[in-house]
Amino acid sequence: MKIRHWGSGITVALVLCGSLVAGPASSAAEPIVPGHLPYPAGGTSVLGDGIDAGNRNAQLAETVPAQINQSWRAEPPHCPSSGGSSAVSISVSGNRTVVVDRQYQCSWLSAYETGTGKLLWRHGYHFAHVAKIDGLRVYLAHDNPETSQMVLDAFDVNTGALLWASPYVSEYRTVFGSGVVMGGYYALDASTGINRFVAGPSATSEPSLIEAGRVIYNGQGLVEAFSATTGKSIWKYVKPGGNSGPGAGTAAASVHNGRLYIPSISYTEQTLVLEAATGKYIRTLPNSEIPVAFDGRIGIFTTSGYSEPSVITAVDLETGAVQWTHRLGMKDQNYGYEVVSSAPIIANGLVWILAGVDTGTPGQLLALDEITGRVRSGTEVACPPAFGGNLAIAQHRVFVPTTCGVQTYVPGAADTAAPTVTGRTPAASATNVSQDADITAAFNEVVSGVNESTFTLKNPAGTVIPATVTYNETIRVATLNPTAALAADTKYTVTLTGSARAIRDASNNALATTQWTLTTGPGPTVMNRTAWFATGVSQTADVTATFSEPVIGVSATTFTLKNPAGAAVPATVTYNPTSRVATLNPTTTLAADTRYTATLTGSATAIRDVAGNPLADNPSEKEPSATTSWYFTTGPVPTVISRSPAVNATAVSRTANITATFSEPVTGTSGNYFMLSNATTGAMVPVELYSYNAATRVATLNPRGTLTANTKYTVTLTSSTYGGIRDAAGNPLQTTRWTFTTGP
Repeated sequence: MKIRHWGSGITVALVLCGSLVAGPASSAAEPIVPGHLPYPAGGTSVLGDGIDAGNRNAQLAETVPAQINQSWRAEPPHCPSSGGSSAVSISVSGNRTVVVDRQYQCSWLSAYETGTGKLLWRHGYHFAHVAKIDGLRVYLAHDNPETSQMVLDAFDVNTGALLWASPYVSEYRTVFGSGVVMGGYYALDASTGINRFVAGPSATSEPSLIEAGRVIYNGQGLVEAFSATTGKSIWKYVKPGGNSGPGAGTAAASVHNGRLYIPSISYTEQTLVLEAATGKYIRTLPNSEIPVAFDGRIGIFTTSGYSEPSVITAVDLETGAVQWTHRLGMKDQNYGYEVVSSAPIIANGLVWILAGVDTGTPGQLLALDEITGRVRSGTEVACPPAFGGNLAIAQHRVFVPTTCGVQTYVPGAADTAAPTVTGRTPAASATNVSQDADITAAFNEVVSGVNESTFTLKNPAGTVIPATVTYNETIRVATLNPTAALAADTKYTVTLTGSARAIRDASNNALATTQWTLTTGPGPTVMNRTAWFATGVSQTADVTATFSEPVIGVSATTFTLKNPAGAAVPATVTYNPTSRVATLNPTTTLAADTRYTATLTGSATAIRDVAGNPLADNPSEKEPSATTSWYFTTGPVPTVISRSPAVNATAVSRTANITATFSEPVTGTSGNYFMLSNATTGAMVPVELYSYNAATRVATLNPRGTLTANTKYTVTLTSSTYGGIRDAAGNPLQTTRWTFTTGP
């Protein structure tokens, strides 16, 4: 199974089969103790790319619980030719929320009231990158279509007024700190936009962060720190693997507790860990394709492989020991899901993840327990996740980037409602179920405890059918896949067991144990039937149908014959269980030249097999019809009652016309259906004129020119499936031939 990747490791991870795997035991791995910092007086802030200017995506002093309720959503207007809008950047500071939305060939920078979503101000651009908030200023790098150059703007966060604009920007990635803001090599004064210095010649074009007076660049094969005051190099670290080892590539680095964490662009490589002050090598850790979230000595890593499930992993930053691994959802056995989000967020002992199939399918906002990795809640996001957007938590709210703007959530009440089953396949009491079918159950909320003992399938004897059970928390669907084909024509019972230790939601509310039945096929079909779309059927013929297996429910109400007016023809209906043949015997002679329709009706109370599977018209179709119908046309068929020249006539005039008189009015007496040919060579005789006299029912063929002397000719009258000589009811003439011989 090949998994799709949408871009560099800074924005994408995959979500596959929903399960939790404990990490390997390690004496060096300490238990996870979630940090619970006091909530700051001014509330928490999110600066647009990580939690703060140093990309310290660390545990937040937030009180948002696992249970949340939807709050306001905001979306900018759509630009011409734009099919949608993606919130790619969310920054929060106090009562100001700043969002960058990208559309086709246009972008919007919008400021909203954090508490209400009220629009405060908005600016439009051709292309805008991530916005960053630094106190009362908003920084944004964007392009200038007129000059094809980049510009770095600073705005007042309250009014949207432009404070300064600078052309000294070489890359869209913007970082700030220590009184400067940088977009590439140039260090601009954060207050005035004046260029203070240009980073040294060995600097790469995109700085990762500014931390403790140091500007950190993560380049191809090199990590370097410069003074945020002078631009002079402080230290360099040459990556031993160049662009193919730990920390390969130029992804944004993060800093935590004085250490730099540098991910690799290759999912097969590792995260490089350096001392931020000196550049000293410390260790490597598992790779994370998006920035790591930190809490104390624990890091939350997100990885994805090309042939295995994508995972969220809690790693001990000191020892590298894996504390737990959470595997996310799976669409089915062949197609995986992708996380469309930035880094995970840790707050209040919860790890928040935004998961989704793609940018066309609603996403799932998951809250994982920081200690165990188990799902504490799952909230369906009405709009698909925005590719490249950052998930944010601040001011007692969750901010979700979507393809229809920013969606916010607020703390909700405790969950006391039990989960329910909202859909199942096959449906309850379904029949004609494929012997190879999977059984699925969809839930109204994320649940846990779905396994082979809580999701079972039993045969009539009560024996559990061996099966593999999986659960996709992204779409909240459990799947039971029997390890072998089910028995034919058998009723099975499906059971979902709920309890505090079985199927339950994240608040430990138990599912009410749910059962339903299904019956496997194959359903009976009609193998043979008399007069199937036939013509010229005898007016005294019986109508019969042979079934593929023994059936019940054959009667005068389930096997009927109707005339063109829709009136039922009185008949006696019988069924022979040995030959599996149903017979309909009309009590009177059928009308001549009339189309009749025969119908066999299948249902749970009509024609069905002994297992209860109703008659199926076409079992190969996804939803076969339970009604089988066909029509036929009674005779008599038209015949030739006289002809000229006569059969085997001799000395026939070489200028004579050929005529045929029919037993009833017909059509189609021309062209390829009334022919004259040389009996010896088969050569067709050209025809001058065809004519038909409806009153006398005589068809005439007038040869072009004089026939050859002393020559035998063959006359052919015929019909075909789609035309030819036939009566008004459509009964075709049976092919009629005769010969004659011309005279001298």
